[in-house]
Amino acid sequence: MNQRLPGLDALRVGLILLGIPYHAALPYASDALGLIRADETSPLVAALVVVLRALRMPTFFLVSGFFAARLLRQRPAEVWLKDRFVRLMLPMVAGMATLNVAQQLITETYRARTGIWIGVPLPTVYHLWFLATLFALSLAVVLVRRPLDRLIDAAADRLAALGGNARHEMLFAAVVAVAVAWELAIEIGFDVAIPPNLRLIESLRRTAIYAPFFVFGYGLGRVHGAMTWFARPAPLPLAAALLLLVVDLAVARVPNHELGSLTHLAAWTAASWYVARAATMATARLAFAASPIVRRLGDWSLPIYVLHHLWALAAALLLLPTHWPAEIQFAAVTALTLAATWASCVVVARSRILAILVNGRPLPPLPAWPLPIALGGGLRPAPHRHRALRHSLPLE
Repeated sequence: MNQRLPGLDALRVGLILLGIPYHAALPYASDALGLIRADETSPLVAALVVVLRALRMPTFFLVSGFFAARLLRQRPAEVWLKDRFVRLMLPMVAGMATLNVAQQLITETYRARTGIWIGVPLPTVYHLWFLATLFALSLAVVLVRRPLDRLIDAAADRLAALGGNARHEMLFAAVVAVAVAWELAIEIGFDVAIPPNLRLIESLRRTAIYAPFFVFGYGLGRVHGAMTWFARPAPLPLAAALLLLVVDLAVARVPNHELGSLTHLAAWTAASWYVARAATMATARLAFAASPIVRRLGDWSLPIYVLHHLWALAAALLLLPTHWPAEIQFAAVTALTLAATWASCVVVARSRILAILVNGRPLPPLPAWPLPIALGGGLRPAPHRHRALRHSLPLE
């Protein structure tokens, strides 16, 4: 359990950063559910939304479950859960009271300009739903930890007895099939039995959607060598990821919405599992040492997640009157959001109070000179090239 897989820090950081182009793309993707809709749309931007939706959150929950298992082996469950509560709930509540109010003002300005109202009544979590869902899954794992651990250990023993990568691939395909059935059951059950427009029910539905990824990641973190197998390069999972993404692109009429046709939901779910595995394969064995900028981004991951959505909305509203081609507006919004988010993180890192509110704990001190601040401390490689990346992971 002490063996570290290089590259998983970079994967978590990359997933956080991909939230910037994802939210920057929503106004320019046809039929996407965003708080601002531009006059100019692009099928290429819509395709990017579909790909990022299949990659970001499922992979994030899977990797978060992996590190939850490893951390629970190192500290008492009540200590870990208390840390989760402070680390996740404090930024969520602070964000709802400040950032989400500002986002509501942006949507009201958008309505005044266009006559279109897409906002929702306050208080609302907006994109901070991820923090609440992650804490709910962490709490659930702690509550059922003993029977869950016994079940995972028994399954691991059976897998060890079977042996052979071909059988393991077949079993992973069976896991994906069960996950697809689970998602379809959630869609049908919530659509038929649950009244619409209930925020608590919507939160429960989202938690149920991402629970299989978190639990599977937890199993990978508990069983010695499981993540090594999961991240081993293999052509079949990569081909399946590509094929299922193409199918998802073909049937995704609403690029970023979990609800929709059952065909879309099945394609998205299957694609998400294989894309998560492909992303892990692509990053788990990166043979570079932890550079200062990777460590800085790791330290700032939670503030980046909390802050970027507001800046993406503001940048999209700023560029709305330009009527530039959708691809150009998307690129400009992405660049402006990245710059504004980075500057905001510098401000947050300079203030202990802001860091606690946005990050749940103080951030490491910044360098004294402006240029190292801009570069995250520089790009000097660590002495040992093949040393695994340290796990300065977001939300941990």
